Amino acid sequence: MDIRQLIASNVDLLASSLAHPSTEFMYYLLEKQLISHVEVKKHREIGITIPQVEHLVRLICRRADTDLANEFIKWLDITEQFELRDKIVGTAAPTAKGDDVTPSQFLTSEEDDGESECESLSPDTTSVLNIVGTRPSPDYVEQVMSDTENVYPISSSTRGIAMIVVNEKSASFQRAGSEYDRKNLNKLFTWLGYQVLQFDNMTSTDLTKKLHDLARNPEQHCHGSFVLCLLTGGNSETVVMADNSKLNTDEILDRLDSNNFPAMAGKPKFVFFDVDSPNSMTDTGIRVPKDTHEGLWDRRTGDLKPIQVRSRNSTSLQDIVRQRDTSAPIVTDYISSVARKADFVIFLASFPQYKALHNCHMGSIATRVLVEVFYKHAHSHHVVLLGQKIRRKLGSKTLQKMKQVLTTIDTLSKDFYLFPPTS
Repeated sequence: MDIRQLIASNVDLLASSLAHPSTEFMYYLLEKQLISHVEVKKHREIGITIPQVEHLVRLICRRADTDLANEFIKWLDITEQFELRDKIVGTAAPTAKGDDVTPSQFLTSEEDDGESECESLSPDTTSVLNIVGTRPSPDYVEQVMSDTENVYPISSSTRGIAMIVVNEKSASFQRAGSEYDRKNLNKLFTWLGYQVLQFDNMTSTDLTKKLHDLARNPEQHCHGSFVLCLLTGGNSETVVMADNSKLNTDEILDRLDSNNFPAMAGKPKFVFFDVDSPNSMTDTGIRVPKDTHEGLWDRRTGDLKPIQVRSRNSTSLQDIVRQRDTSAPIVTDYISSVARKADFVIFLASFPQYKALHNCHMGSIATRVLVEVFYKHAHSHHVVLLGQKIRRKLGSKTLQKMKQVLTTIDTLSKDFYLFPPTS
């Protein structure tokens, strides 16, 4: 029995497993040009039924050759659906081996209450990730980007600037393994086609001045997006810079908003805060029954419910995270107007006031997982979905009996893709 027959004989199992959640499967089929971007949008808005998923699974089996079927089984591996893959092909799930070093190799699993093995690893074995990222096909990129109503228009030639700021220590903090975070982020955003600006051990004055200068650089009008990664001490409200000076995160975001950075008005801005303080709380996790997690899924769309809230009244990142009232309508008085804080997607390495985990041999856990997920899935997933994958991966691992959850804040009005160049 060949691979297509194996898939065909397990259509019911695949359909019931892939229908909830269905988003990743939809984007896989879009990448393989089996469905259109319009169909994906429709399924996201009105949901998808198991019979519809059965029809889509059968599409994979109808190809004249087995290439697509084999790629589908590989996709189950990539998305870590090992149990489902085993039921289809009857082989053992693969282990993480080879040249790449992934977080699964040095973070313990949910069931393992022991200490992480990473403390005993040498820097040479886990320092800089050596992942061969997946590039999208030109036809797929063209198809997605043609939907200008729902997707931010970004081309490889005008991708934009990625500003990476890494402060290793000050009088009040020390970030273990920062040199690896710096290299991993630099490699990632260079691969994604950004012009990387790397800064080490900046003061508050240095950072605000640099953001001010970038906002007034006329070349920014040619760019389609902007990235800021800030790895330093502090918390979600106040960061501590290399000279121990403090800077409110709201002030940083003010420097990037539509009013102070007019060249980026209406364009997506990705901000990653990986900050930590010795006084941050630790999250050791709690044990919950498996059926409790039913509440994490949106039954209408089949998607994970994101931890992201839009608020018109909050004045700080922490307030935005705590408030969950999304009922207020978004009103625009003029077609040409743009809200000051529109078009942001912000990733916080941990929930406000909680510890962001680090290790001297591998750097920040959140940064490392972000880099790995972006390498593997930026070719087919927009940024909000990438955030969900990072959150899921972080949530399934434990480091030294501690847990961590990525928190996202999203004011995007369209899908923001970080497609790497196709060649």
